[in-house]
Amino acid sequence: MFTTDTALQKQILSGLDISCLESVLENMPNGIMLLDEAGKVSFLNREFSELTGYSLADLGGLSHYDVVRLIVADAEGAYEEIKASLNLTLEGRTTSAKRKLHHRNGYEVPVEITGYPVRDSSLRTRAVMLIWKDLHADLLLKITSTINSSLQLSDVLKNTTTVVVNYLGLGSNAVFLLDRKMNGLRLISCNLYESEEDLPKLLIPMGQGAPGQIAQTRQPVYVANLGDEALTNDIAMVGSSAIDKFKNKSSIGYPLVFRDELLGVIAFDAETVREFSRKEKRLFETIASQVALAIYNAQLYARIEHLAITDGLTGLYNQRYFRDRLAEELDRSKRNQGFISLMMLDIDYFKNYNDVQGHLQGDQLLVDFASIIKSNVRKYDIVCRYGGEEFAVILPDCTQDEAAYTAERIRSACEDHEFFGREQQPAGRVTVSIGVSFYPKASTGQDLILFADRALYKAKHRKRNKVECYV
Repeated sequence: MFTTDTALQKQILSGLDISCLESVLENMPNGIMLLDEAGKVSFLNREFSELTGYSLADLGGLSHYDVVRLIVADAEGAYEEIKASLNLTLEGRTTSAKRKLHHRNGYEVPVEITGYPVRDSSLRTRAVMLIWKDLHADLLLKITSTINSSLQLSDVLKNTTTVVVNYLGLGSNAVFLLDRKMNGLRLISCNLYESEEDLPKLLIPMGQGAPGQIAQTRQPVYVANLGDEALTNDIAMVGSSAIDKFKNKSSIGYPLVFRDELLGVIAFDAETVREFSRKEKRLFETIASQVALAIYNAQLYARIEHLAITDGLTGLYNQRYFRDRLAEELDRSKRNQGFISLMMLDIDYFKNYNDVQGHLQGDQLLVDFASIIKSNVRKYDIVCRYGGEEFAVILPDCTQDEAAYTAERIRSACEDHEFFGREQQPAGRVTVSIGVSFYPKASTGQDLILFADRALYKAKHRKRNKVECYV
């Protein structure tokens, strides 16, 4: 069988009868097009028809330029370059270029087109042979490296969109991740929305809609028209009117599975209503497995990273994270000429509680107290376990008076909470002392900590269960 090895091609293309050449080329692994001396299509092999969707009955007798306009992406923009390339081949030169071709069914295929002159025994150019090599294998290497180029989930999703939209020429893609607590799928990425905040807030139950069926069966599902199918209308019933964005588009979705663990679903959406080729489906399946691996690694990395910055007992941030974030937030406040406050909190008579109730109950007290703090601050405030029974809260964009008010709310909530064994504490209840500092009174992170600690010391020596501000 004739291969695409350059040295072998040169041997075959010199002095070979055209009819004999066609019989050899019919079973070549790459697409082959022969042009006669007038530059018109005289032969196409089976692989070319598989690659493009066009047969000799469709293209025979057409000029090279007409064929290029029909099946090569951006043919008009590259017209002069393509014309010059053919002329060089007719003059006896070998040429090569990478292009994207439009398959008859509406999708794009990356190819490398190499042109060879076909000469007779007198070295006269009798025809031009164009070899169309499918670059999906090369593309797959690029896809794999792109998807797996980061351990951050947001980057993985952005890279996946690049692969689907830019490399494959599809219209859009969507990624749904499994929410194990709710036993459903949440849409976390779709390139048709400008930001994550714009994504429809929907939970797709297992088995419902195309994504739910894919997740439940772990099998691909094809949807001919996302705007018409009952498989997608089910999703609209869950609470999203966003289905209008997907009308008159075909889609095929695959499960995201790694080590037999279902992670979610990925959908590949065409620009129009059409079928997907066997090659596309094989490529989508491979991409889905690569995306699953990348998501698994990103989630694992996030868990490890979270463990490195959190306290194992309370789930709050630890002191290492506290110091890093304090520096960041202070810098931001200085740039924006804003405010930042810091609270240092210490549970009163905690040693006594541990001695009387035991360390296991003491640990539970710390967990319960951490929950009280979190429920009495803003979502974006940074709550940390500073060490032992001492806690810290960074309050960005918060004045001293606002911080003092928040601290008083925490102190009161702690005093009123029915902790186990509180009646055996010196005051008959579990209380907390809190010190507050703020920028610009303190100009450095170290000063914020020092001043809050001094205010806390003052509260401790004023019979505890108090809030003191450094002034």
